[in-house]
Order: sequence, then C-alpha cells, then structure tokens
Amino acid sequence: MNILIIGNGFDIAHELNTRYSDFLESYKSKNPIITNLWIEYFIRQQKKIAGNKWMDLENEIYNFIGSLKNKIDILKSWKNNDPSTVILCNFVTRIPEKNLKDCFKNTDMLNDALKRPSNINNPYKNNDNNNKNQLSLLDHLNFKQICKDDLPSDTVVTLEKGYVINLNQNFSYPTQCLFNDHIDFIKFLYDELRIFVYEFNKYLNNKVIVEIKKLKQHGIQKFKLGIPYDKTLKIINFNYTNTLEQLYNQSKSPKPEYIYIHGKLQDPVRDNLYQNSNKYSDINLVLGTESFSYKANVDRAQPIDIHFNIFQKHNQRHLYGTITAYQKLLISLKKEMKKNDFKFHILGHSLDRSDHNILKYILLPNTDYPIIIYYHNPESHERLITNITEILGEEEVMRRVQFIDQHDPKRGILLK
Repeated sequence: MNILIIGNGFDIAHELNTRYSDFLESYKSKNPIITNLWIEYFIRQQKKIAGNKWMDLENEIYNFIGSLKNKIDILKSWKNNDPSTVILCNFVTRIPEKNLKDCFKNTDMLNDALKRPSNINNPYKNNDNNNKNQLSLLDHLNFKQICKDDLPSDTVVTLEKGYVINLNQNFSYPTQCLFNDHIDFIKFLYDELRIFVYEFNKYLNNKVIVEIKKLKQHGIQKFKLGIPYDKTLKIINFNYTNTLEQLYNQSKSPKPEYIYIHGKLQDPVRDNLYQNSNKYSDINLVLGTESFSYKANVDRAQPIDIHFNIFQKHNQRHLYGTITAYQKLLISLKKEMKKNDFKFHILGHSLDRSDHNILKYILLPNTDYPIIIYYHNPESHERLITNITEILGEEEVMRRVQFIDQHDPKRGILLK
C-alpha cells in the first residue's frame, strides 16, 4: 500500500498560482483601498522579504499575535481598573488627516499619527521600504479607553451583542472599532482572518480552478507518479486544491482515498455557500499557526492569551471538521499495517513545524515502512532533512528515509 503526502509544491510544479504571494498581488491590483487587517499586514511583510520570495504566512500570524502582548495587557488593565471602560480602536492609516483630531486625546499622539505614509488609502503604493515614517500595523492600531456611559444608547445596545465596526459613517471602509474588552478585540482579529480566508477561497475558485481545468483539457501532467492510482493508494493532501484528483484521476478502477487535512476548496454554487448572514462563516478551510505550547517549549516564546487559541491549526481542524477524515485514516492505517506493506511518498510538502503533529502520528507508528521524500533544489533538500529529523528523530531518519531529487532522470518523478 502506498501513502502519498502532497503539499503546495505539487501545485507550484504545475505552474499554478497558489502561493499566498500570488493572491496578495492579485488582490492588491484589484483593490486600491485595502481594508482587511491581515491582507494589509501580509502585504507589508511580503515587501520586507522582497517581492515574490516565499513567505511563511503561518509564522507571520504567530509573530503578529506575539507582538500584541503588551497591547493586550494594557487592554486587560483598563477593564480591570474600571469595568465600565470600553475600548475604541482607530485605524490611523485609513483616516484622512482632517479627521484625525477627533481620534486622539493629546497633541503628541496626533503628531505621531501624522508621521505616516502620505498614500493613506493605499499605503503600499510608491512607498520606500527604508522610509522612517512607515507605520507598522501595530502603530496604526491606536487604542483609547472611553466610558460606556458616554456612548449613545443605540451604540450600547449594539455593543452588548459584540464589537461594533465603523463608528464613523463618513467612510465606506472600517476606520474605527469599539470593543467591550480584549476578548472582543481578539474575536475581531480572528474574524478579519476568516475574511482573508474567504477572499483566498474566492481567488482560488476564480483563477486557479480555471487554470486546473485548462491543464486537464490539454492532458498536462508534470509527474510520473510510479505508483498504482487505485484504491490501494491513500492521498493525504495538505492543499486546498484538488489538482492531483483532477489531472491524474484517469483510471477506471476504484479511486484512491483522499484526505484533505486543511479542508477542500469550496465552490460557492456547488457547496451552497454564503447562505448565512455572515458569509465568512461558511468557509471551512484551515489557516492558522502551530501549537502555542510547542512554541513555548521549543522557542521559549512568551505565553499567549488563551483566547488566541482559535488561531491554532489544531483548534481549527476540530472547529471546521477536517480532523474527522484524519482520525479515520489513523484507524485504517493501524488495521492495514497488520496486513500490508507500506511505503510513504512525500512530494511538494515543506514539512514545516505547523504540520509536525499531523505528520508525526502518520509516520511514527508505522516504524517498519520506508519514507521517500522528493526535493526540488539543494536548499529544499537541506530544509527537508532538518524538518523530517525534528519529526522522527535522527535514528528513524537514518533507518527509514530516502531523499530523491525530483528532477533526477532515473529516479525522479518530474516529467520533462
């Protein structure tokens, strides 16, 4: 029996624009005013690492959450000292200069806010990366505490149901939010992340799925898999797309079993999406960070507020139901292990830490079976050695793992 594990490198080998950087470029070109917090943050981070170079989005999410610790502590202290306090958050770079005076208590804060990029509605256009006045995302999240009793009664009623977006009706995009407490603020951050996932899902449907259909029409395949494509094959897909399923599913025999670890790309019509009042809640794709506890143990990272746990992939897999197929897979592997020989093939997956636990429980219990890992260049080869050693340990890697250059004319699997 063969177990094929694939990651985004599989799609990239088919020249599909599935990188997050591809999506960000597309979104930026079509939206002169960028209103989503995370899209804004990721575009800034992408610029820092120069163009289309690979960005570890999951690590960027974690780093941003970690950088909020001091702000979260301040928000907690405000509420603890005065339970009647609510929190006003101003998005500085989105507020025209003439309206800024209403957002700040003193002249110094206002002057700091004015030291921002001149392109308020699109802070990425013609900006110099070395500009000292370039605001970070945290700089333009300006908080101040106000008394709940000073709010209009209709605002108080709305606030009791959750945070309030866009108090200033002069703008069509969010410039201000009102939060009951730091928990409300964290919920807002997560809702913003789900809007990012919604936009990414839409991008994949509108662009990448069209590209996959064209490849299928022309019978284009990039890999010679070299393993039977039938019911004896289990495919563990860490992508949202169904590229392999579409392009290599040509046999009339019973089909392989597919497990989509992070959820499968959803089509709005096919999957009857957006029927809820909150259309973003219909998207079940997993996008988050590795375990905070793992970070704390390995990197000695600062403890993260428990309300951020929803940002972990672990929590999202359970929340959106993608863990069920994985759990069934573990049970079936345990049964099959007694009857059949296994071989694991890993193709286009970076083996990064956010997926270590998922991979560990697939690979470690089956200690008698070989693992073949395909790499595409020397840099990825080194990185894969390091990452698989973190998962299995040196002894298991020496005993079981074989690395093959996917371009190798004799042993590789990439077609010319």
